[in-house]
Amino acid sequence: MRYRDREHAGNVLADALGPLLGDASIVLGLPRGGVPVGAIVAERAGLPLDILMVRKLGVPRQPELAFGALGEDGTVVLNEDLIAREGLSREDIDAVRERELAELSRRAALFRRPAGADGHARMPVVDGQCVIIVDDGIATGATMLVACQAAARQGARRVIAAAPVAASQAIPLLERGGAEVVSPLVTDHLDAVGAWYDRFDQVPEREVQRMLADGSWRGSRS
Repeated sequence: MRYRDREHAGNVLADALGPLLGDASIVLGLPRGGVPVGAIVAERAGLPLDILMVRKLGVPRQPELAFGALGEDGTVVLNEDLIAREGLSREDIDAVRERELAELSRRAALFRRPAGADGHARMPVVDGQCVIIVDDGIATGATMLVACQAAARQGARRVIAAAPVAASQAIPLLERGGAEVVSPLVTDHLDAVGAWYDRFDQVPEREVQRMLADGSWRGSRS
């Protein structure tokens, strides 16, 4: 099976989630590619859509090679084997972490309305709720794991990790982290998420802003 685009993938994912949608209180997309998929799920379920922001931590000499992931609340998952293999120092790790934390703050300010007296953007309130965290694909699982852990740290009572396509080896990692995993397409070979889509354009930041601001994407449940 292949997906035509993220809209098609979102509809297939919503079907796969089925009865779980009835327990959920909110859908959280991972920017940028997870937001259009999550928007379809949210619309189908009549749920509000928000975001959780996570950044990959890339090896300085090869940024596309991730040695970990970082959540906006400071949650970090590191691949210690890869760090050792690449010979990364603590200074290397800290420098990448600080750079990506700054990018997370920038995106939070861009995508969310300020809340609170200090004017800072806030993570969504998920205490006591069942949350569905959506991305357009799960490869290593590190990014999704950080998002799930961040939601759990914020008090979510149930965390569902959902994606149209997932690598089989990533699922046990997420389940050990306490998440339930839903993916209609699980494969042993997931070198590139985009390979499972006919159309896999980059999602512009302005499109994420539009989806989050557009009332048509927001459900009526409280």
